Amino acid sequence: MEILRAAARVFRERGFAEAGMREIAAEADLSPGILYHYFAGKHEILYFCQDRSLDRMLAAVESARASAAPAAEKLRAILVSHVHCLLDDVEGSVAHLAVEALPNDLRARIVAKRDRYERAIRSLIAEGIALARARLRRRSEPGHARDPRRPQLDGALVPPRRAARRGRRGR
Repeated sequence: MEILRAAARVFRERGFAEAGMREIAAEADLSPGILYHYFAGKHEILYFCQDRSLDRMLAAVESARASAAPAAEKLRAILVSHVHCLLDDVEGSVAHLAVEALPNDLRARIVAKRDRYERAIRSLIAEGIALARARLRRRSEPGHARDPRRPQLDGALVPPRRAARRGRRGR
């Protein structure tokens, strides 16, 4: 974990292209040999940073889906988790950067996982829209009982007729 955080700091400070395994090892307070024992190279470290962040974001989606909260609250929880992942986790800030720097096989895995995350969010948004539309349809049906707790504004925002105003002025 600390290696990923150290690598993310180096990637952010120097840029992925300029970062090297020696700089990452120094930032992690490791020898380059120890770092190479765990990772084949900086591409693999970048992959693990991105993969871990996507795992956290997907876990937030699953947690929201399991919740009984309304769709808007579920979406809010996912977005809060997403922002925390990007801002609080040092390696999370690398999650959406430099995907193109990954070798094709690792990039394909990250893109597939990212697409799964995006589909889950789009699905949740679509569910919320469908529920809102269904509520609006029910409210517009003849004989629909209005909620007595909500103030009725029917006509309250419609300006009075000009003729009525003219008649009042003349009196």
